[in-house]
Amino acid sequence: LKDISGDVIVRGIGSGVAMVSLKVDYNMQEPGGDDAFNLVVVVSDIDQNRISLAACGSYLGEGSSGMSVMQVGLPSGFFAKEDDLLNMVGVTPGLKRFDADGSKVVFYFDEILNKTQTCVTVGMSRSEALLTVNQLL
Repeated sequence: LKDISGDVIVRGIGSGVAMVSLKVDYNMQEPGGDDAFNLVVVVSDIDQNRISLAACGSYLGEGSSGMSVMQVGLPSGFFAKEDDLLNMVGVTPGLKRFDADGSKVVFYFDEILNKTQTCVTVGMSRSEALLTVNQLL
């Protein structure tokens, strides 16, 4: 449908079972385009088997951001230390929960305050050694 306004009419005649499903998705561009957050990422404790990454964000608007999501990608061959992540919930201001899978950690915040750095630290350990192209040749 090119024009999403108006009515959708479904008519059926006969006997049996019928199902109608309609889903409309749309995205609206926010006016302006200014950045809403300031994000600083620092990587430390780098060696062949461990990495520590700290991501700190602050809201650039007035007051607080409301619900916010911060996603941290993990390098190939590494996994996030779940005990470290669990210890941040209830301690890091506004952090409600997190989801970790093999490639990223997603942090869910009730709010991020303006002019205040809200930081999460992701400790990572090597799960498997990956070869570089030079090692394969």
